[in-house]
Amino acid sequence: MTTVAQAITDALPTAGITTSVGDLDPNVGATAQYGLLATPAMGRQTAAGFNQTHVQMPVWIATFQGPGISIPQSQPSGDPQPARFHREENIVVDAVTGKALMEFD
Repeated sequence: MTTVAQAITDALPTAGITTSVGDLDPNVGATAQYGLLATPAMGRQTAAGFNQTHVQMPVWIATFQGPGISIPQSQPSGDPQPARFHREENIVVDAVTGKALMEFD
């Protein structure tokens, strides 16, 4: 089972954050909540290669929020600099493997 700190660290690349947790922009907050993901569509591959469906998969939802989150997009001037504004990014992390499963904002 991963810890809250490991879940946040595992979620950083999926959130597009290239620094470590200790080096986050001071305008970015990071938290994680443990829960069960109830969906038959998600599964974990067993050692034998079978997809084992988990109706209630243990997960962490890592949340990054604040005006320091950058979103790559083209600006009106055509300058591809990231826009910076208050935003929330959520990453669902498998609590057993640490693999990022999905993201939403």
